[in-house]
Amino acid sequence: MRKLGLTAKISLLFALLGLAAGLGLFSAVRGIDEIRKIDRQALADLALANKAALLANRVAQTSLLSRFDDTAGDRAVAMALDQIDAAVELTDSARASLIAALPEMIRRDNPTLDPSIRTFIAFQRDIVTMGREVSPKAALVEAGADAARQNVREIIATTAKLTDELNRGAQLSAARSDALAGALRLRVIVTALCLPLIGALFVIYLLRTRLTRPLRELMAAIDQASSSSRVIDVPHQTRGDEIGQLARTVRSLSEVRATLMTREAEADLAGAHQRSRTRELTRIADEFEA
Repeated sequence: MRKLGLTAKISLLFALLGLAAGLGLFSAVRGIDEIRKIDRQALADLALANKAALLANRVAQTSLLSRFDDTAGDRAVAMALDQIDAAVELTDSARASLIAALPEMIRRDNPTLDPSIRTFIAFQRDIVTMGREVSPKAALVEAGADAARQNVREIIATTAKLTDELNRGAQLSAARSDALAGALRLRVIVTALCLPLIGALFVIYLLRTRLTRPLRELMAAIDQASSSSRVIDVPHQTRGDEIGQLARTVRSLSEVRATLMTREAEADLAGAHQRSRTRELTRIADEFEA
């Protein structure tokens, strides 16, 4: 640190502050990316939960439609069968949408979901076929079978459990996102406020201890060197920056001035001695002539 110039030290300090700020901003960006990732996961869980709930509703609606009145007229029975057929298509579409969107892990945890729904769809299509080709009463007998009811109960239970798990996962993801957002907000505040403040205080301390105070001491040394005939002690000569160069220059000037003052004093003393010797020789010559 002492081998660097003062300008280089200040530049290095600001570079370190800029690096710290850059690292803080990079960390904030990574935190934002993590929050977005968690939010996307929460939205995906909610979307899956909605798909599972929609499928459960389709299954329940189709199951209710299959209990039509066999005493109604042919036209009413035909309309009921058409409604069941349309509901089955909607149920199959909801099944395909949910199964395609489910992650592989959830599929492994619920291996009977897709086969159960396919069985339900096939059973409902059989009801429509029997109602159209055999009789409405035969379709009602088929719809009232215990296996059909058990199949519906299994589908509703599985989809309800899946919906609850997905909603719970979405809530946990939202909580994680909120916690991470709070930590990120604090990190940004620290980076945006505390870091510049600490840097400014450190710069002030550096300028005061490494520049302002040494300059005052060197100015006092210059005043002392300009009025003194001896070599003065100049502080900060061991520093390797501009202040050290200035201190060594002041020391050299002090030495030069002291040397000049010594030579001048010696010249004055020699002149006085010469004048005294001349007067003495003049006196001796005068006495000799007398």
